[in-house]
Amino acid sequence: MNNEINSWLNSERDYAIGVQLYSRFGQSQNMKRIFERSDQSETSTENLIYELEKLLHVSPTRTTRSVTVMPPPIATIANQQVGNLNAHSRDDKLLFDQIKSKLKIRDHLHATLEHVSQDQRRLNALQILDLSDEITKAYERHEHFKIHGVLPPEQENKEVVPDKSLTDLSEAELLRRRSNIRSKISYYKKQIGLPEKAASIIYNAGCLSKWEAQLSQILQLLP
Repeated sequence: MNNEINSWLNSERDYAIGVQLYSRFGQSQNMKRIFERSDQSETSTENLIYELEKLLHVSPTRTTRSVTVMPPPIATIANQQVGNLNAHSRDDKLLFDQIKSKLKIRDHLHATLEHVSQDQRRLNALQILDLSDEITKAYERHEHFKIHGVLPPEQENKEVVPDKSLTDLSEAELLRRRSNIRSKISYYKKQIGLPEKAASIIYNAGCLSKWEAQLSQILQLLP
């Protein structure tokens, strides 16, 4: 047996002859069936050599194939970077859609100013000013994304404290104050509805309640 197997190992290692040798001298019926039913391939030949060498009671040799694998941390970081880029791109597209929507509203208000009452014209003019400020800030965020590939966080509108009490404000000042407060109410309602802002929900709810109370006072003072 040893001579025949050694002769095969030192020859060109014809697969069919090697299978016959294992069928004659091998002990595993399962391996015999596998070799007899398998076509010749690099893997099946390596397994056949391995099993025949075991029959000679020598240390079997098996070819180790090198496989290049990207280290998991690098792959994970790459995937995260792609995910973050896609998220910022989606946010920027949404931001730009909002800019276009606000531009349409502002243009419509401009076009209809001379067709509405004086009181409504005053309200529309204030809304045009607010929209212009929002559009300018949105464009600045959009330009930042185009340069850096990252959309900066939306800045909260800073509270403007009047230098006199609500009862001392003129009607025009009350109307402007009402418009500003409505913007803040809208902002804090949005913050409360964002899942990622859940940790600040108590703070945002308190701010919302404060601005809603001020709005109620202003509405009582307006004719």
